[in-house]
Amino acid sequence: MSDHDALLSAILAHPDEDTPRLMFADWLQENGAAPRAEFVRLQIELARLRAEEVDLPDTFGTLQSADGCQFRPHDTAERIALLRRESELLSASRRAWAAELPEYAVAGTALDDAGFFRGFVGHVSLPLEPLVRNPDRLWERHPVESLDLSRVDSEARARVPECHHLERIRSLRFGFLASVPCEAEFFAPFVECPHLAAVRVFDLGRLDCSDSALNALADAPYLRPTVLKLHCPHVSRDTLERVLHAPFASRVRRFEQRRAAGWAPEVIATAPLNALRFLDLRGAMCGDAGARALAGSPHITELVTLDLSSNGLTNAALEALAAWPGLESVKSLNLAFNRSITDAGVRALLSARRFRPIHIGLQQTQLGDAGAEVLAAWPGLETVIDLDLTAVEMSDWGAAALAGSANWRDVRYLRVSRNNFGAQAKAQLCSRFGRGAIDIWGW
Repeated sequence: MSDHDALLSAILAHPDEDTPRLMFADWLQENGAAPRAEFVRLQIELARLRAEEVDLPDTFGTLQSADGCQFRPHDTAERIALLRRESELLSASRRAWAAELPEYAVAGTALDDAGFFRGFVGHVSLPLEPLVRNPDRLWERHPVESLDLSRVDSEARARVPECHHLERIRSLRFGFLASVPCEAEFFAPFVECPHLAAVRVFDLGRLDCSDSALNALADAPYLRPTVLKLHCPHVSRDTLERVLHAPFASRVRRFEQRRAAGWAPEVIATAPLNALRFLDLRGAMCGDAGARALAGSPHITELVTLDLSSNGLTNAALEALAAWPGLESVKSLNLAFNRSITDAGVRALLSARRFRPIHIGLQQTQLGDAGAEVLAAWPGLETVIDLDLTAVEMSDWGAAALAGSANWRDVRYLRVSRNNFGAQAKAQLCSRFGRGAIDIWGW
C-alpha cells in the first residue's frame, strides 16, 4: 500500500480525528500538492472556530463580499481571511477534489455543491437505494459523515438495518422529501437501526410526519441526537410531549419546530431540555402565552439563540421575556414579523439589565422613531454586532437618533431598508457606520 493510500485509510478509519488529516496534509505538501494541503489545514481550523460558536445561528446577517465570499457580521478578521482563502481554493479545485464520489451520489446533487468538511467531501445528497446496495463506493475515498436523502423507497428502507456503513453518519436529513407522507413504517428502519447510533443531527426536513411516525422516534432505542429539527405542523400535543420526554431529550442542544401549533412552547417549557441552547420556533404563532411559558420554564435557562419571529407577539411577550432570568445568556434574539410590537415593548425588553446580545431582529415591527430612540439610549448597544430594523416605520428622526448614539462599539451590520428616510438621514447613517455596514435600498 502506498503512503498516500495508507494515510487515506487512516482518515477513513478514524474520521472524527484531526491527526490523520494533518498527517495527510503534510504528505501532500511534501509531494507537490500544496493547495490541497493548505485546504485540509484551513478547513480543520475553520471547524475548530465553528465549534466555538455552535449555538449561534448559521445565517443571520450573512454578508457577501465583492469576491463572492460569504461571512457573518460576528466573524473575526481571522475567520473571514480563512473563508476567503477557502473560497479561492474551492473555486480552483472543487471538481477535482470531489471527482471520486460514486455516480449515485453525484446524481443526487450537483458536483459543485458537494459539501467539504475538514478537507474532504463530508456531505452528499443522494437516493437511499444505491447507497444501501453499494455503500462501499461512497466511503472509498472520502470520510462522508452527512447524508441528505433525496429519495427513499420501501425496498431500500428494508436494507437500512443491515447497512453497517451507516455507523459513519453524524448527520441525517430528509430535506429533499418535501411534503412526503410519513408513517411509522417509513421511519422504523431508521429509528430502530443500531448503526445510526452516532447520528447527532436528525433533521426531518419538510416530511409530513404523522403521530405514529413521531411516536416511533420517541421510542427509538439507539438514536441520541443533539440537534433535532422537526418542522411537522400536524403533530399532536401528546406526541410532541412524548418526543420531548424521550430518553435522548436531555441531550438535545438545538431544537427547531417551525410552524408549530400555538401550544408548542408550553410543551417545550415543561420538557427536560436542560442542555438546550438553540430554540427556533419561527412561524409558530404561539402568541404571548407561548412567550410567557418559555420564560417560566425551570429547564430552559441557558439559551444562546431564541427565534420567535412570526409568532403573533405583542408588547406583553417582551415584558415576560424581560423578567426571565434566562434572557441573560441569550446572544441572538429574533422578534421579526411580530407587527404588534412597538417602542413600549422594546423599552420593557431592554430594561433587563444583563441582556447583552450580539444580534437582535426587529424586522417589520412597529418600532417607529420612538423605538429607535429607545435603542439609541440603551447601554447594551455596546455588544450588538447585527441589528435588523428593516421596515419598522422609522423616519429621519429615528435615523438621526441611531447615528448619534454614543453606545455603539462594534456594530458591523445595520439593516434599515424600507423605512421612510430622506437623503440626509441616509448620509448620516453611512457617515457614522460606513456604507459597508449599512443596508439601505438604493445605496
